[in-house]
Amino acid sequence: MAGTGGFREGAGRKPKVAEVALLKMMDDIMDCSDLWIKIAAKALEGCVHSQKMWLEYRYGKPRQQVDVTSDGKSVNSLPPTVTVTIVTPKDED
Repeated sequence: MAGTGGFREGAGRKPKVAEVALLKMMDDIMDCSDLWIKIAAKALEGCVHSQKMWLEYRYGKPRQQVDVTSDGKSVNSLPPTVTVTIVTPKDED
């Protein structure tokens, strides 16, 4: 897929100014405390999704373990050692 790498217009993380403007616009539309009250009520009613969201925002997501293997072998193993000897010619007078 030629031409997909490198610098592209609009690529990368958006500037902090744009992120702050979006957050302000969202706050102008709705007060977040109202939303949290609704999520808390749903969590108390037994909504598992609301309970999970509340706990993740309050305490953080639990640490996830990922098994990174390839065909039963670890992909984090070190490659074999290679020794390089540099030989320079001697000056003959």
